[in-house]
Amino acid sequence: MKRKENKWFILDIFIIFLGIIFAASLIFMVKSFVEYSNLGMGRDFEPYHLEGEAYHQMLPQYYEIKIGEKKFKKNQKPYFAAAEYFEGALYRTMYEKMQDTQRVEEYEEQMECAAGNMGEFSFVKGNIDEKMSKFSTPYSGE
Repeated sequence: MKRKENKWFILDIFIIFLGIIFAASLIFMVKSFVEYSNLGMGRDFEPYHLEGEAYHQMLPQYYEIKIGEKKFKKNQKPYFAAAEYFEGALYRTMYEKMQDTQRVEEYEEQMECAAGNMGEFSFVKGNIDEKMSKFSTPYSGE
């Protein structure tokens, strides 16, 4: 009789242990989901993206604003312009490599418009141009 009770006791401990592991996993999963959903979403443009030259981190907010999911505040216009300039520079560089002059011109127009709206963040233009110049060799097709 004692042996059966001992067996059930071990099983009870094992079930409690599995329950603790399940609860910890669930908490970790929820925490990870919350952190992931907050990455770039719902936050304002951050000045350290410009200062640290992390322009790519501005693009999620830029796209949210561009498609109308999020409104930007008036004081964020220079950040928006910097993100728009960065996007234009990326695509211009890509189409330069593919030798698609029509699209290169389209994105150069976007960059010019964005550069005019950068205001106090006009220093970003030079930084982005310098970064993109490293990648601007034409595609050879090989």
